[in-house]
Amino acid sequence: MATHQIKIQVPSLQLEIPAPLLAFARSCRAEGGRAWLVGGAVRDALLGHDSKDIDVEVHGIAETRVKALLRRVGRVKEVGRSFGVFKLRCGAEEIDVALPRGDSTPGATGAVRGDPFLGLAAAARRRDLTINAIALCPVDDELEDPCGGLADLRARRMRAADPQTFGDDPLRALRVAQLGARLELTCAPELTEICRQQDLRALPAERIRVELEKLLLRAERPSIGLTLMRQLHLIPQVLPALHGVPPPDTALDRAARVRRHLGAPARQALMWATLLHPCSTDGVEETLEALEIHRLQGYPLRRQIAAAHRHAPELITGWTDQTLCRLAEHAEVGVVAWTAWAISDDDACRSAVFRAAALGVLEQPLPPLLRGRDLLALGVPPGPTLGELLAQVRRARLAGEISNPSEASALAVRLWTALSQPDG
Repeated sequence: MATHQIKIQVPSLQLEIPAPLLAFARSCRAEGGRAWLVGGAVRDALLGHDSKDIDVEVHGIAETRVKALLRRVGRVKEVGRSFGVFKLRCGAEEIDVALPRGDSTPGATGAVRGDPFLGLAAAARRRDLTINAIALCPVDDELEDPCGGLADLRARRMRAADPQTFGDDPLRALRVAQLGARLELTCAPELTEICRQQDLRALPAERIRVELEKLLLRAERPSIGLTLMRQLHLIPQVLPALHGVPPPDTALDRAARVRRHLGAPARQALMWATLLHPCSTDGVEETLEALEIHRLQGYPLRRQIAAAHRHAPELITGWTDQTLCRLAEHAEVGVVAWTAWAISDDDACRSAVFRAAALGVLEQPLPPLLRGRDLLALGVPPGPTLGELLAQVRRARLAGEISNPSEASALAVRLWTALSQPDG
């Protein structure tokens, strides 16, 4: 396979190279080796996109020497002792620095060792796509393109860096869909056929979930990824509940336009709920279970997705202030309302978002008008009766019968008086 080289000026790329990394690259160059920037950072910079995830591949220098050179410029953590992977601390960020991965060790299943003398072209062919196999040397601004990735970037297409090894990791088929969505790329016919042959069913749920999250949260038009997943025959394997139901493409693109209005965990709830809205309740539960979606940073992600799936259709048919307040008792109204808008394109659902914000129930339930200590002060003894009185006052507020602490106290007194009177 031919090697394509061109010279570029690094300032023309949107790629900031930390000073410790540049110092390390210069040290490698001085010792006859090269530290190449590889993968997504180079690809994104060539497309004019910002990228913070910088990966470095070191050629021509033994592993022990790589470690020593890294320690000269910053704090180093070794994370892949068997195949030479390090993390270099650069300010608040960590940069992955690795040796090219050589062949598996004979007799050791899954064991891969670093081979600093593998050669850039051979290392590039072990990557998934040609557009991810472009390498940049930050010292002399040299760009190497062993697999023709530059031409593919210009054509906005994805091709396998090596069709023979692409299937070494079946997850690459799903990565094609999410990358195609994020960068709005097409899939070359030969790559389509390769992806259709991949079996993802034995992959860990976490790996599949991460790729789907990137598709849902980082693509401006997630529908592109869903279309690719259908073309690559991935839906039955990855999202079987969506197989045979109306595709949620348009709704999903609408949800992507408003996800910024929500906090990070709630964005996931919105996108998952919109993706799964054509599915049955059982299909939603099966999908969330299969992908091991539970809590996220303390946020009840699974519960909020299920609640949005259940209640979004209700908001589409109509809502009142009391509807929104009652909904806030067990769901995040913002997630439900934006999901309803995404699947309906009804401005009334968008209005529900702003009304819920005005009522103070967009992200949490109404604060209580009365607490247990208030009832104790009124003479109500601790016990089940106190809890029942609080529940009745709460229900009266959600029904719109009371709206302030004075009215809540008056209602509690009436209820307690009635309960305290002897029968007859």
